[in-house]
Amino acid sequence: FPVTIHVFTKRYDKEPSGSVAVTMGSRNTKELSAGYGGKLGDYRLALDATERRTDGRSARVGASYNPDNDGYVNQGLNFRLSKNLLDSTEIGVFLTSFRGESDYDDSGVSDVHRLDRSNDSYGVFLQTKLTDSWKTKLELSRSTLKLEDYLNGVQKTFLNGGLSEGDQNNFRWENQYRLTRSLRLTGGLEASTSDFSGRYYDSGISGYARSDTNRETKAAYVGALANIDRFELQANLRRDEIDAKQVGSTSIEADETSWLLGVGYWLADAVKLTAARSTAFRAPSPDEFVSVPTLQPENHKTDEIGITYKNTIFQTRLVRFISSSKNSIVYRSDTFDYENINIENNGWESFSSLMFKNWRAKLSLTAQDPRNVTVSNTRLARRARAFGSFELSYEHDSATYGGRVYSSGSRKDSNFNSTVLAPYTTVDLYARYRLNKELVLGARIENVTNDDYQLANTYLTPGRGIFVSLSYQPKY
Repeated sequence: FPVTIHVFTKRYDKEPSGSVAVTMGSRNTKELSAGYGGKLGDYRLALDATERRTDGRSARVGASYNPDNDGYVNQGLNFRLSKNLLDSTEIGVFLTSFRGESDYDDSGVSDVHRLDRSNDSYGVFLQTKLTDSWKTKLELSRSTLKLEDYLNGVQKTFLNGGLSEGDQNNFRWENQYRLTRSLRLTGGLEASTSDFSGRYYDSGISGYARSDTNRETKAAYVGALANIDRFELQANLRRDEIDAKQVGSTSIEADETSWLLGVGYWLADAVKLTAARSTAFRAPSPDEFVSVPTLQPENHKTDEIGITYKNTIFQTRLVRFISSSKNSIVYRSDTFDYENINIENNGWESFSSLMFKNWRAKLSLTAQDPRNVTVSNTRLARRARAFGSFELSYEHDSATYGGRVYSSGSRKDSNFNSTVLAPYTTVDLYARYRLNKELVLGARIENVTNDDYQLANTYLTPGRGIFVSLSYQPKY
């Protein structure tokens, strides 16, 4: 039986205070969060720490996998400290840190597999107001990542995936400029350098080989938002330049420009029509281009039109979209490497919400037709043609009761097999009761019907779970 307690830091611009939250529940799940933050003179502080651990359940089903439970432990820390130098200038430092240990299943009915992950990021920033209309921010940061894989308590060798690690240095300059009351401009520069060591599958030797990669990226972007009479206009333009190479071997260069144009028109006080076209791109990651040097960057294009209705108690939005992806990069589970494919999709998305007296309701629905154009317009893997959710809640005095239903249609498991994953529906229930101004007691039941479904073939998802939480946060 699970219990949950949550901790939340107070607002960054208030007098310093602390908060805490605890949760306990099914599968021996335990979570503790604590925070402290606020403003003291010219200083602002925010500090949050969280630990969550659970025994979990077996990660995979099948005769070749260990049927024992596969749990995990996650620990996180967030820290931010800043000082106001002048009325409009702030300088500060930040740190985020994550540690995780996760059991998982691979081949070996009695083998125990564990993956350890550590991820840290830290940096400094300076933000100021150069004029009444111009805000700017500079940020320098560094991040590190390490993955360590263990088999039966012993770290695997490098070529068996026992160690992967990398680091990245980042520069970011952001600007916001209000030209007039109805026209706002944004713009900035980004740059990063990264190094990563890992392994990749080399089809030439039918086995894994070491890869040491370097990557340099540069980007510049501008944007504009304007309100003209009943029109809302948006335009964004971005240029990316990427240079990546495997030390002493393969290299790629990718220079792409992406953009967005959007328009909204208030047909009436409560009705708005919208239309947008956008493009995007993604260069191959180090593992991808080292594995297959001929991979091309992904290029995406999306067109959409929509209508929105909104009043004080009800709002709804309906969107028609058409998208295409050229050279989308996908993993081949049959050859352990990657390939480019072309993808097309079109469909409808809708979202509605209603607030009536003490009742709240939300409904979202998506109907689409994602296709792998490269392979005879076949159904795209892991994409349902229809999915949606409905949430209903009721507030009475100090209590809130609610539930959420999520449903998804069938999905093809992979582009390289004929397995079809069955449709599924999950039901979650929750309740919250405010004991006083600062204490909130909560309870939730996840997957009430204990539906046994899979998002990927042989990989299990959590069954029914019951959780209880208690959170404390000061009120002013």
